[in-house]
Amino acid sequence: MNPPLSFGDTFLVKEIEYIFLGIDGEILYAAKILDLELSKQVEKFLMNRIAGNKATNKTIFCFVKLITPQYKNRIASLTKPELNKNIKIKKLKVVIEDEDKEKLKEEILTSDLAPIGLQQNFSS
Repeated sequence: MNPPLSFGDTFLVKEIEYIFLGIDGEILYAAKILDLELSKQVEKFLMNRIAGNKATNKTIFCFVKLITPQYKNRIASLTKPELNKNIKIKKLKVVIEDEDKEKLKEEILTSDLAPIGLQQNFSS
């Protein structure tokens, strides 16, 4: 049995860090926290695309750059956030900053790439 989770709680699955976003039926939604190097690569790619007017953040990626000290400058990716709710997790003690939680909520509600089930959880 997994520990209870609230929006913004952090946890591990197979050594990968996540931020809990919500549950809808059998689906657990979580933002994957990218390592610092991959976070920098994503930002660089995005900046190059925007500079060339090829696309914007909202059409390529669904993510938030974190300010929480333990995750500062790392990206929480909401791309493919669905996990089976019965997957074995290890809850972490890191507390996500309120500003990061607000940015995650905004991204969920405004991005075309956020899952509809997750958007409905936040709009109700």
